[in-house]
Amino acid sequence: MTTIALATNKLYAYLYLVFGRFHIDIATALHEEITHQFPRDLISVQQGQYHYFYTGNQEKLLEIAQKVLPSNPQRDYLYGMVAFGLEQCHQFKAAFNRDKY
Repeated sequence: MTTIALATNKLYAYLYLVFGRFHIDIATALHEEITHQFPRDLISVQQGQYHYFYTGNQEKLLEIAQKVLPSNPQRDYLYGMVAFGLEQCHQFKAAFNRDKY
């Protein structure tokens, strides 16, 4: 197993432990850390958006997807995640016009 995989697995193990105990604030902080260290990990971006959605934090829901965009220019799925964040922030025109990215 590579060092990167081991580091990611440790973060995810801790993440699921705290999420299982309903420490959503710690879970979202861990998703932020995972996406900072591993910006191509879109599962963590998606899960972070999930947590932000259910806690009503639309700005962070958008930010977690936008911050990894430069590392994922060819991953169309991420553009949908950004559009969802824009829509949640009531930026409907920007959400509709994906080409702004």
